[in-house]
Amino acid sequence: MAEPQIQYAKTSDGVNIAYWTVGKGDPPLVMSPPLGWSHISRELRIPGIAAWYEHLASQRMLVRYDPRNQGLSDREVERFSEAELAGDVEAVIERLASPQVDLLG
Repeated sequence: MAEPQIQYAKTSDGVNIAYWTVGKGDPPLVMSPPLGWSHISRELRIPGIAAWYEHLASQRMLVRYDPRNQGLSDREVERFSEAELAGDVEAVIERLASPQVDLLG
């Protein structure tokens, strides 16, 4: 899988959230990161993960993001509650400008 272009969405509290998209088709499938670790660029170097992402993106757009304080998103962000983490995915969804998305967590 070729590495997709990294894009950024800004949350309501000003944090830059890194994400990428691959594939085409609606509704986009927004995949939340696993708990405790996320790096949307480095994980693509793991063949099994890259193959799974390619499979998911074969029928629709797949969207993967790094939450605040992880991966390519802004680091050293003090606010790290469940509400702020929800704001991370909301910022990405708003940036997609799609009327509907599916979430995979």
